[in-house]
Amino acid sequence: IEGKAADGLKIAIKQACEKGASSCVAARPRYAHPWTVLHNGEFRDAIYLRYGWEPPNLPETCKCGAPFNVTHAIQCMHGGFRGLMHNEVNYVFYDTAKQAGFKDVVMEPELQLLSGEAFKYKSANSDEEARSDLRILGFWSRQRRAFFDVTAFSPFARSYKNKSLSSCFTMHEKRKKREYLERIRNVEHADFTPLVVATTGGIGPEGSMMLKRLAWSLAEKREMHISVVAGWLRCRLSFATLRSALVCLRGSRPFRPKKDKTDDVIDLAVSQCKIEY
Repeated sequence: IEGKAADGLKIAIKQACEKGASSCVAARPRYAHPWTVLHNGEFRDAIYLRYGWEPPNLPETCKCGAPFNVTHAIQCMHGGFRGLMHNEVNYVFYDTAKQAGFKDVVMEPELQLLSGEAFKYKSANSDEEARSDLRILGFWSRQRRAFFDVTAFSPFARSYKNKSLSSCFTMHEKRKKREYLERIRNVEHADFTPLVVATTGGIGPEGSMMLKRLAWSLAEKREMHISVVAGWLRCRLSFATLRSALVCLRGSRPFRPKKDKTDDVIDLAVSQCKIEY
């Protein structure tokens, strides 16, 4: 069937086969966990997104003027939704690490200032106000800090059309390592792990290792079987990406016209002259 399917459906099938990507479909909604509850329209859109279909009743054009489709909805800067998925995924790991009993868990920690260090890659982050997304003390080894940085990407984007899913995960993990690994190892003397997730719920190899370690710590604290905790954690991550994608798809993007700078000049002149009108 996969050989006869359209290209978009082939990608969707491979995505659906990723570990944890189908958790949001199989999960039973519970109001004790409100993030598992979807109304009819959200569930319908979730199924359309799962198979790479175009959901019904989408606007023809975006507020930015571009043709509106699923890929554009996730990437468009209008409305401030682009960073929502990144932030939601980061919060899932932050909140779960706190529940697992790690004491020093910090979101968006500042990195140490540089003092003349030179890095191998030109893309290395050398900004004075550089931050990672998450820092956890004692995650991989006792009394040693671990830094994490999140990337969320859409496998349906045009630039990934001719790439396999595994190569996309590897590409983003290598990019994050070039940006942070050398600085965190040599300046922070800590560990670094890139957390790469797809908008369909899959997670990269290094992110999977982090998720397993987190599930083990949480299972030990709650005295539960690790498979149960790992399944719950993947389910929560799947819902985080899904709900963020739904907001990108149906969220309000108000049109904000550019303000004419002439108005500012006139207002300033009026203010200085103390003219009332």
